This record gives sequence, C-alpha cells and structure tokens, in this order.
Amino acid sequence: MPGLQFAYVSPRWHLVLETFDGGAAAAVAVLFFGRYRRSQTVTDLCMTTAFFLLALNSAAVVMLPPADERNATAAVWLPLVTRLAAAALVAVAALDTSLRRPSAVRVHLLLPLTALAFLTLTAFAAVGPLDLPRAIDPSLDPSDSGRPLLSGHAVIQVAQLVHALLYAFASVGFTRAAARTSDGMLRWIGVGCAIGACARLNYLLFPSLYSPWLYTGDVLRTAFYVALLAGGLRELQGYWSAQTDAAVFEERRRLARDLHDGTVQELGYIRSLTAAAGRRAAVPELERIGAAADRALAEARAAIYALSTTVDEPLDDLLRRAAVEIADRYDMTVEIDAAPAVEATEVARTALVRIVREAVSNAARHGAATRVVIRIRSGQVDVVDDGSGFDGSADDGGGFGLISMKDRAMSVGASVSVRRHPGGGTIVSIEWAS
Repeated sequence: MPGLQFAYVSPRWHLVLETFDGGAAAAVAVLFFGRYRRSQTVTDLCMTTAFFLLALNSAAVVMLPPADERNATAAVWLPLVTRLAAAALVAVAALDTSLRRPSAVRVHLLLPLTALAFLTLTAFAAVGPLDLPRAIDPSLDPSDSGRPLLSGHAVIQVAQLVHALLYAFASVGFTRAAARTSDGMLRWIGVGCAIGACARLNYLLFPSLYSPWLYTGDVLRTAFYVALLAGGLRELQGYWSAQTDAAVFEERRRLARDLHDGTVQELGYIRSLTAAAGRRAAVPELERIGAAADRALAEARAAIYALSTTVDEPLDDLLRRAAVEIADRYDMTVEIDAAPAVEATEVARTALVRIVREAVSNAARHGAATRVVIRIRSGQVDVVDDGSGFDGSADDGGGFGLISMKDRAMSVGASVSVRRHPGGGTIVSIEWAS
C-alpha cells in the first residue's frame, strides 16, 4: 500500500517497548517459577528458563548502545541467538505438559548457570568486535519499509524463519494442551506464541538492527508479552481462587470432625441408653426419645456428609454415597440410573443429598422397602422404592419428614412430589431448574 511504512524513527518508544518487554518477561518468569514449584514439570521449568533468558536479553539490549561497526556482535548477533534459544525452550515446553523434572540438583543450578553464561557472553561480546559476518547492510534505509527487504545475512534470515516456526509450533501445542486441561494460562500462551510467530515473520521481511528505529515487529513482540501477562493475571486469579476453596473445604472438614466426635457420639449414647431402658420397661416416652435421637443422628450425619464432600464430585457419585449410607443400616440395595454430566449448584447439591437420604430412610422405616432405584436426569431426581407405597397428595398423608423435604426443595427453587408407583412402592421426585 503506498505510504504504508513498517519502520519509524522513534528512539524513545523503541526504548519504552524494549523496557516493557523485559519487565513483562521477568514477571512471566516469576509466574512460571511459582507454577514449577507446585507442578515440578519440565514444561514450567523450560518456560521459567526461557523468559528469564528473555528478561536478561532485554536488559542487555536497553543498556548497550545502538549497533554500529564496533559492537555489531553484542547488539545484533547476541540478542538473536538468545531469543532463538528462548524460543526453542518454549517449543520444548509445548511438547508435553506432564513430564516431570529429571533431577533436583540440576534444577537448582539451572537458572544461576543460565544467568552466568549470558552475562559472560554479553561481556565478551561487548569488549570488542568479533570476526563475525555483517548481519545487515548498514546502508539499508529503514524508511524504505513499504515493501519487504530480504537483504539480511542468510543466517539471520534462516534464524528468523526458524524462530517463527518454533513459536507457531508452540502456539499449536499450548492451545491443544489448554483444551485438554482447561488451563486458562496455557490458552493465553498459545495466543501469545501465535503473535510472537507473526513478529518474527515481520522481522524476516523487514530486518531490524535493534536500533532507534521502531518496527512493526517490535509492536507485535510487545503484544506477545501483553498476551502472556493476561495469562499471568488469569493464573493469579485461579491460584487465589483455589487457595480460597481449599481454605473453605478445610474449615468444612474441621466442622465435620467436630460434629462426628462430639454431637454424633453423644446422640448415639442417648439412643443406646434409651433402647436399653425400653427393653426393661415399655414406656411410650422412651420410644419417642429414641425416635427423636434417631432423627437427630440422621440430621447430624447428613450435615457431616455435606460438609466433607467436594463441590466437583459428580452428582451421581454424591447421591449414591448418600443413599448407600442409609440403605446399609436397613439392609436395602441401591441402584443408580444416571444420565451423564448432570449439573447442579452447590446449594442444590446439598439439598438433594438431604432429600434423597430422607426419602431412602422413609422407604425403609415406613414402607419396608428392600430395593431403591435413584434415577438422575437433567433437572430431576427420582427415588423409586418397592415398599408398601405412600401417596403424599392424600389428605391424611405426610409427616414432618415430607414437610422437611418440601421445605428444603423450596429453599433452593426446587419442588418435591410423592406418589404411589403403579407396580407398588413410592416415587419421590425432585425437580429443579437446570
């Protein structure tokens, strides 16, 4: 396009972008180091090393003077080689996100040795010119950047092409890993690597001397770091969210232990004393006390069950464990007929557990059932027993247990209906908005 340029004279903005890139690379290195301490995977170790190397490189580019005949090695060849090595590490990291570290000793030495090697090469290259080929013709006028300028040294061109291919490979690898693991940071890294590949392709078409000239590739490279920082923010958000969930779950487990070791033990003791006294003398009050103790024990166990389960446990497994715990006391069998991936909110799951426990208990105590089938569908759970049958819609039907089930369902926006099964037994249906 006539008048469209890909390079502009702007020493100030060139310095700003390079400094920002270095700071962003350091921040991403710190984030991946934190991930590595938790995961101990080769992926996070390679990413930590790669961005640590990029941060060192940007610091050196900012501090070194612009390229000329005397320091062409330090200002052109060294950054090129360093960034190519970092890109290779990123590509290795994208190969497999599950590989474990090979050795703890090498890990502790890797980052210091990387810094030492880079600083040694930088100092050696900055002392004096080395007998290396000229990277780009210094007479090249960047203002003539309206069309591709494939005029750099062959090694430079090949390196930039390899660089772009490495980032493109990493973009595909990280995007696929993100789809497989639902890792938000990996998804952003895939986006960033795609932008990085475009930046290197731009450097291939419009060679840069890392001079006061600001190239489109410099802007694309900064966009690469912006995408990585966005992924880093996503990682921090996920980390603190996970820490909060872990703290909440630990407190729930503590409450469950306290209930089990205190309230449940005392209620069990009261029930055993009442049963023993009832065997010696038939007193109606003792029978009512024992029944009340049984209900209190059932409520306490339901609370312990709800407090000690995780939010991400599949709903069918959650209800199976709740039903089996009650059914085992009455020598009943439980069958689960569940559709895949039925979802419910945390409060709805808690209510469903309590309602199912009450339904199974009623089937055993009042209906003399020997078998219970729990059907789980999207927005509905049916508890079907083979007992004597009960119709909750009858005028004389329903005790406190049925009222409790309906109240719990209403508290989470659900509804409960109880009806006789045509073949005998009872069907308790819980419906909620899915």
